[in-house]
Amino acid sequence: MMIPMRAGASRLRSGALVRRTPVAAAVALALCATQVPAAETDQPVELEEVTVTGTRIRAVTGMDTPTPVTAVAVDEIAAMSPVSVTEALVQLPQFAASATAENFGDPANNFFTSPGGGSLNLRGIGSNRTLTLLDGRRMPPASIFGGPDINTFPDQLLRRIETVTGGASAAYGTDAVSGVVNYILDTEFEGIRASAQFGRSDRGDGANQRYSFSLGHSLTDRLHLLFSAGYLKQETIDEPGSRDWYQSCGLLRNTAAGAGSSRDNPVYRPDCNLRDVRSSVDGVMSVAGLGRITFDHDGNPVPFSPGVRQGGTWQVGGSGEDLGEVINVLLPGQNRKNAFAYLDYDVSDNLNVYVQGMYSKQLLSRAYLVGNYGGVPLPFHAFTIYADNAFLPDSLRQYMEDNDIPSVTFGRQLSPYDGALGAYRNHSRTSAGTLGFKSTVGRGWSLDGYVQFGKTELDAEQAGGSRQDRIFLAVDAVRDENGVIRCRIDVVSPGLVDNCQPLNLFGRGNASSAAIDWVTGFDPNVPVTVNPYVASEGRVVDWTYSYVGDESKHRLVTLKQTVAELTASGELAQGWAGAIVGAVGAHYRKETLDQRVQASQGNPAADPAWYPVFCNDPGFGPQCPAGALAAQVDSGFRPPGTIGVRGVPAGVANNLVEIQFSNVPFIQGEYDVKELFAETVVPLVSGASWMQALNLQAAVRWADYEGSGTIWSWKGGLDGQLTSELRLRGTYSRDTRAGNMAERFDRTGGAANATDRKVPGAGEPPIPDPANYGFTIVSGGNPNIKPETGDTFTVGLVYRPNWMPGFSMSVDWLKVDLKDAIEALAVQDIIDLCYQQNDQDQCSRITREVGTDGIDRIIFINSARQNLGKATYEGIDFELAWGRRVNLLGGDERLTARLFGTYLIESSTTNYAGVKTERTGELVSQNPRRRANLNVGYTRGGFGLTLIGRYHGGGRNSMALNREDADGNVATWDVADNHTGSSVYWDTRLSYRFNMGGGEAEIFGNVQNLFDRDPPWISILEGVGQTAGGFDVIGRRYVAGINVRF
Repeated sequence: MMIPMRAGASRLRSGALVRRTPVAAAVALALCATQVPAAETDQPVELEEVTVTGTRIRAVTGMDTPTPVTAVAVDEIAAMSPVSVTEALVQLPQFAASATAENFGDPANNFFTSPGGGSLNLRGIGSNRTLTLLDGRRMPPASIFGGPDINTFPDQLLRRIETVTGGASAAYGTDAVSGVVNYILDTEFEGIRASAQFGRSDRGDGANQRYSFSLGHSLTDRLHLLFSAGYLKQETIDEPGSRDWYQSCGLLRNTAAGAGSSRDNPVYRPDCNLRDVRSSVDGVMSVAGLGRITFDHDGNPVPFSPGVRQGGTWQVGGSGEDLGEVINVLLPGQNRKNAFAYLDYDVSDNLNVYVQGMYSKQLLSRAYLVGNYGGVPLPFHAFTIYADNAFLPDSLRQYMEDNDIPSVTFGRQLSPYDGALGAYRNHSRTSAGTLGFKSTVGRGWSLDGYVQFGKTELDAEQAGGSRQDRIFLAVDAVRDENGVIRCRIDVVSPGLVDNCQPLNLFGRGNASSAAIDWVTGFDPNVPVTVNPYVASEGRVVDWTYSYVGDESKHRLVTLKQTVAELTASGELAQGWAGAIVGAVGAHYRKETLDQRVQASQGNPAADPAWYPVFCNDPGFGPQCPAGALAAQVDSGFRPPGTIGVRGVPAGVANNLVEIQFSNVPFIQGEYDVKELFAETVVPLVSGASWMQALNLQAAVRWADYEGSGTIWSWKGGLDGQLTSELRLRGTYSRDTRAGNMAERFDRTGGAANATDRKVPGAGEPPIPDPANYGFTIVSGGNPNIKPETGDTFTVGLVYRPNWMPGFSMSVDWLKVDLKDAIEALAVQDIIDLCYQQNDQDQCSRITREVGTDGIDRIIFINSARQNLGKATYEGIDFELAWGRRVNLLGGDERLTARLFGTYLIESSTTNYAGVKTERTGELVSQNPRRRANLNVGYTRGGFGLTLIGRYHGGGRNSMALNREDADGNVATWDVADNHTGSSVYWDTRLSYRFNMGGGEAEIFGNVQNLFDRDPPWISILEGVGQTAGGFDVIGRRYVAGINVRF
């Protein structure tokens, strides 16, 4: 882990660009507002002059920023989380629902959308509205949803992390709506640092190891080299049953009369040992006259035990299965390597040039259950077992024949017992190169500039996925005229399907390995050349894509970013109250996206008009969408007539993909941004009896986004030093967020059904009843989407009492009103708004055509994303810090304390129709009203002890439960108690420093969740769902290691 640098440990340079003075030190500490004071020394601490996040103006004497800035130093980060800087930072109460490698969550979502690393989310407003910087510069995005993966940052050289409360778009551009997080590196480091650490959970799982090395060396008095490298490995935890708190708990439907009418008689009741009655790893079958039956491990039918209580499709105990006990990942696996290099040269006392390179390679992985047919989450995808099925037990076959039962439904979960276990693996590589300069020019002005190129390559791999185009064929196994068990399609249409393997799913582990292999993943070494359907263009393109497929499905994303920026800052003039300073600059950025899909069989072109699953023969189940069967015949995919396919559910027959949970399109797109910005600080008052100092800060930015047009952002703020103890500050800003790559280019074409609301005019034939029919749509990305805008207000104070040396505090109120939020409307909503509310914007998205029968029908709807929504965030942040020397155990001691807290006043969204969704105090969305983090530290000589308390306030589990009417009365009691109390977690760090071989070493140990507190029981949906809301699910865990420095 990182070793905190002591004051004065950085190298000294002769150049005028890197001045260190006691005045500059005082300015730096003032700008950081409530940073814990450094240890007292006999000599002034010399710190470098800094530029604080939130302003482009370098620090000058007497200037404080009106924007609240929270600075967290490396020693605090090391105490909060020794394994991950990201995990440490998101413990701060300002962050909510951030994505980290440790919570790489639901596979059905993250395979498509997440880079699997880290993206910070200030206030829970959205990670796409939080701007994350490395040394004040943007880094290449890690996914099509924008924002870098902060796990790729070289945290071995981290000096501090600064978080800006409130918008900063005028200073930094798009995405800085809720704030800015700036990772500031120690590019002045001189020496060698290395570390090694090892950890695991209290249950003996989740082992991790981490190593790092850093080197800073002055090759000459003007040339300095910096290098760092790191490695991290984290083992997965994929069985919640290893935690005693996991008892398969959730909500069971209440079968009593009048359920939902009162608190005592709610719709759902909490219970444990829940089992899904529709599916299991041995199979569940519903047979007329017999009810539900299940199977033993050998595939023999046995009675289905009803358990002690039943409710809907779940029961307490008995037969069935909680599949979460089989696989439900608590902690994904990680393997990460990164390297960083920085070389700078003082060309003269007034000019420094530098070059920087960064590279990171990361693998995130998690297991998942391949497919649940008939249970959660696919209750309508159950198998159909026919009476002539070759694997059906004889007693059941005879019963079905005697009672004229042609087929029954069968629920089955593929599982590790069958040799079927899928995996999601996110392989990512990020690189960035920067060339820049820093200079001073005439009259104390500085001129800085850089150019940067970055690239992210993501391979999101789905291994062992369930083949929708094969599994129903394999389950429908019959005996041919020779008594050989074969797939029915092979008997009816020999040679149509290559190598179909009959699949026996009665009882776990009875399927042949050949059959499991045939219905999971792809056949390897299949050459593919295809003209893909590119969603961003809405057509099958002329160019071809060739590759040799393997057993997995791959989503290959290449994101490139080119940035150039030039900034000048300095003194503009002498005003009546002091120097007026300012900054001006220009910024250019180009972003490109290329997303490709490697699916060697089924639908390799990702064509939304193609259905890769065989349609059922007539009379043997639901039919494909209109035109799909004809397209399969016309393309030669299948011959006309009966081919031997039956029992394919409608949800599968309508599927556009061959692998479950993998609808990924080809996408290409690019856009550029041109920006001009200016900023100034004007002293208004200096040395008055009623105000020691008052400064006005103003900033403005003009931006031209390709496809979206121009937009302005601006900011104004006041910072007043009333007395030596009290400072007041406030800002008002207009902030912006432009659409990301997904919102611009991730388009999907296809078909939809909706009800036509148009009332025919005079002389027009009536629309037939029912007026529900199909038409073509384009949904998703909109290259011309306009930027979101947000109005941000902050008001706060900083108090440093003279009567309590070493103490400081800040309190800030923040409100963000976001409008023109980017969202997508369902096609039915577009139709309703047009014809029922005369919304001409929505009418323009509908194309109609008069058919040969004279009826005017909808033939196309453009349902691409629009600027429609609103959001509001309002809250209060506070921070208290205290530190001083003490004499408790003989002297040479220091005691520090720092408390961060947030009180949430409002967090809500409002959709296009004006319907407001309140999230204030909701735990499932990680929006409790109160959150706090306490950090208490004690040092004596080389000994150090840190105790951290993390407070997570209680609140409503879900706003969707127990909804209230306008009078505050509960309309329907979904649950008796929709509230969960607060939680407190304690962490500790113990360390000891000592001299070693001319250098310094530190041994340390961390314990997180010291008292092994279980996560609260938060269930919001019917069925198993025991906890939610970002609580600790791992339990107590340990890390021990050593840091050395020379």
